[in-house]
Amino acid sequence: GMTMGAATSGATVNVQRVGPVTHSGWAWTPGEPVFLGTNGLPTQTPPSDGFVQVIGHAEAADTLFLSIEPPIYF
Repeated sequence: GMTMGAATSGATVNVQRVGPVTHSGWAWTPGEPVFLGTNGLPTQTPPSDGFVQVIGHAEAADTLFLSIEPPIYF
């Protein structure tokens, strides 16, 4: 899932596993997949090593539809 806000170590966080997530700081290309980045942040650039994991698709420039798929290892 994706945390719905920042938290300090050991604090309780809200986690969303599916559905739309909006953030004004995003600039997605709508209709394209969003991947789990190597630093743990979402990205539209697939990683070049390790594994690829689609976490959803961009619905709008500021909205990700979260739908986590199984990782593909290479």
